[in-house]
Amino acid sequence: KYEYALYDKDGNEITGDNRLATGQVIKKIENGEVVDEVTVVVEGDIDGDSEIISDDAVYLLRNTLLGDEYGVVFEQDINGDGVYTSDDAVYLLRHTLLPDLYPL
Repeated sequence: KYEYALYDKDGNEITGDNRLATGQVIKKIENGEVVDEVTVVVEGDIDGDSEIISDDAVYLLRNTLLGDEYGVVFEQDINGDGVYTSDDAVYLLRHTLLPDLYPL
């Protein structure tokens, strides 16, 4: 029998009604030992706070310009063009304003 546990990006176990966020880790546990794990990536949740809002677009733009100062857990190709650029930040901002026209 397997158990599953959710951990934040700092390795602390998450309990309760918290929502999934980018950077969290789901661990598969068997007999008290971790046998597998996967890092969560929520498309559009750039800063790992479980919300997709304009702040994510701003952070993503800052990351594309100043990556050393504004690191991300995972580079996300938001607009689906195959590359990670400031265009992804623009698309993400459009999504936060007009999600029906700019779906993720």
